[in-house]
Amino acid sequence: MQLSKVNETIRKIFSKFFRSEYSSIIESYVFLFAINIVNYLFPFITFPYLVRVLKVEGYGLLSLAQSLAGYFSILSNYGFDIIGIQKIAIKRENKEESGEVLTEIIGAKLLFVIAGFLILSCTVFLVPKLRGHYLIFFLSYLAILVEALNPYWFFRGIEKLTSIAILTLISKALYTIGIFTLVKSQKDLNLVPVLGSIANILVVFGAFHKIIKLGYIPRFPRFQNVITQAKESFTIFLAQVTKSLNTTSTTFILGIMTNNTYVGYFAAAQRIVAIIFTFVQITQQAAYPYANRLVATSKNSAKKFFKKFLLIVISLGGLLSLMLLLIANVIIKILLGQAYIPSLATLRILSLFLFFAGLENTLSILIMVPLGFKRELAKILWSSSIINIILTILTVRFFNHVGAAISLTITYIYTVSLLYTFLKKRKAL
Repeated sequence: MQLSKVNETIRKIFSKFFRSEYSSIIESYVFLFAINIVNYLFPFITFPYLVRVLKVEGYGLLSLAQSLAGYFSILSNYGFDIIGIQKIAIKRENKEESGEVLTEIIGAKLLFVIAGFLILSCTVFLVPKLRGHYLIFFLSYLAILVEALNPYWFFRGIEKLTSIAILTLISKALYTIGIFTLVKSQKDLNLVPVLGSIANILVVFGAFHKIIKLGYIPRFPRFQNVITQAKESFTIFLAQVTKSLNTTSTTFILGIMTNNTYVGYFAAAQRIVAIIFTFVQITQQAAYPYANRLVATSKNSAKKFFKKFLLIVISLGGLLSLMLLLIANVIIKILLGQAYIPSLATLRILSLFLFFAGLENTLSILIMVPLGFKRELAKILWSSSIINIILTILTVRFFNHVGAAISLTITYIYTVSLLYTFLKKRKAL
C-alpha cells in the first residue's frame, strides 16, 4: 500500500472517532505518541544490550560524548523548532511562504552546526580527558548535523505526522538491527553513533520527498532571511539553552568531577526517566500548534484551555511519578541488571523530577511562548540554570551521581514556582 493511501485511511478513521474542537490535538497526540514510542521502543530494546556489551565504563563514555554533543544540539536548534512550528501553524495554508520558512530555518541551523563543530574541535583537543577519546566525540556530533536537516518540526506545524511516523519506524528498525548485528563489544563503541546517524538520514530524505509531494515549495534561502530567522529565534534560544543546560550540564559536570562509572549510573537512571517523561511531554507537543492558533484568535479561550491542560499534566505526571517511585527497584533489576543497583537511589529521586519537569515544560513552552512572554521566560530559565550548576557542583562533590539527581530535581521545583507565580500575576491562569 502506498504511503499516501495509508495517510488517507488513518485520517478517515480520525474523522469518524474524533469530531471535536480538540480533534487536531488528539490526532497529533496519537501520532506524536507513536513517533515517541518508536524513538524510545527500539532504543529501549537496545538499551539493556548496550549497557551490558559496552560495560559501565563504555556506556558512561558514550553518555559523556552524547551529553557534550547535546550542548551543540542546543546551538543548532537555537529555538528554531519552536518558532518554526509557531509560524507554520498560523500560516500553514500558504504553501509558498511555509516552504520559505522551512529552508530559511534549516539554512540557519546549518550555520550553527558549522560553528558548533569548530567549538567542539577546540574543546576536545584542549581537554586531555576528552582528547584521548576524540573519535567518539566527533562521531556523536554527526547526529547534530542530521538533526539540523530533519524537518520534523515542519510536520508538527502543519499537523500531518503520519508520514514522519512511518519513516521514523523504518529508520529505528534499521538502527536496532545494526546494533545487534554489528556491536559486539567495547571495541565497537564508535559504531553506535554512526548507525544512529545513518538511520536518521533516511528520515530526512523521505520527509523532504513528502513535503514536496504535499505542494510546499522549498527554495534556496537568501542569506538575509536566514539571519532574520536567527534574530527572531534568539530569545527562545536563550530559554532553550537553559532547559538543556539543566540536564546536559548535570551529566557533564558529573563526568568531569568524578569518573565514567558514576556517569553511567546517573545516565542509565536518567534515560529511564526520559522514556517515561515522553508520555507527559507529547501532550504539550500535540497541543502546541493548537495553542498558538487559539491565542491568535481568543486569549480568553486560551486561558480556559491552559487551565484544563494543566490539570491533565498534573494528573498524568503525578501518576507516572508515583508508579516509578514504587517500582524503581524492579525496573533497575530487569532493565539494567545487578551492576546498576547503585542507580536505584538516583532513579527514585528523579521520579519527583519527572512530575515537576512536566509542569515546567507546560508552563514554559505551551503557555508562555504563545502568549508572547519569551523574554520573561528566558530570564526565569537562566536563573534556574545558574542555580542548577551551583547545586550540581556542591552535591556531586559529596554524593556523586545521587547528588546530580538531587540538584536537578531541586532546580525544577524552583523553576516551576517562578513560572507559576509569574503567570498568576499576569492573570494568564
